[in-house]
Amino acid sequence: MHAILAVLADPLNTKALAAAYASLHELEHPAAKSPEEDLPRLHTILRSVHKPEALLFPWEGQDLERALPAGVATEDDLAAIARFAEFLRHMFALRTLPIDDLALSLGDELFAWGDVHEVDLSIAYQIATVLRRWRDTQPDWRLPDLAAQLEDVVQGRRGLPITAPADLGYEPSNGRITLTTQHSAKGLEWDAVFLVGIDGFWIPGNLDAPFLGVHDFLGGDPTAEAAAQLHYLMAGDAGIYDGRSATESAHIEIISERLRLLYVGLTRAKRFLHLSRSRATRQYNKDRDAEPATVLGVIYRYLQETNG
Repeated sequence: MHAILAVLADPLNTKALAAAYASLHELEHPAAKSPEEDLPRLHTILRSVHKPEALLFPWEGQDLERALPAGVATEDDLAAIARFAEFLRHMFALRTLPIDDLALSLGDELFAWGDVHEVDLSIAYQIATVLRRWRDTQPDWRLPDLAAQLEDVVQGRRGLPITAPADLGYEPSNGRITLTTQHSAKGLEWDAVFLVGIDGFWIPGNLDAPFLGVHDFLGGDPTAEAAAQLHYLMAGDAGIYDGRSATESAHIEIISERLRLLYVGLTRAKRFLHLSRSRATRQYNKDRDAEPATVLGVIYRYLQETNG
């Protein structure tokens, strides 16, 4: 993950290009499938690229060889580098995502395929949380800074507060049902997955929806308001969205986190996925009607358009 982030942070760094190819090859990723004996030559070619921008973002009709040392790469080398460059271009399309979403997407690209063990995907998700925490505590840090921090981990200069999941080695058994949360399900898969309670209370569709912790007589969510003021005192920036109050910004983060968890749930199913919602919820010993989450309608329309 660090190797790919390093390229995204500094596309002109040819050493990062070679390191990224080596990491992908170690994972046996399709973007770096080459015979073992070809690796030294491919690494040398990538370190010697004199126009990385032409390799990663070629002009229409531009020959790949123009970015490489003349007369060195074979036809097989050119095909391998072309696959690698295409993969990196796909990764650059994700670069504008928030750092945790970027890391989650990288985790899916790197570890959610083939025979890669689920523990790798689970750790990738934990790294995404750590990167987001670094970004929150250091608002001035951008991708190069975050990639540098992750390099310290790679080099053994610092550690990360991550653990192997308790379900390491877990294999679903035929005829048995597993009850788990979406948090705990990260990195695991089942043939059939049932997601229940996907209603508008769990995933609010807008900022007018009911949120826990809001007290109108206090002007919103006092916890969010106090946190924003403390953040401003410590960092000079309240960390809120433009034109939004601290309460509204906190609610946007809640919606975003719930959508990320829903994505985790959706991608746990191998063959069958069932979504359901609550018609009513119980609060303060009273039943109240519950609307379906807005995102369910979005998913339904997407499936209709996709399936014609």
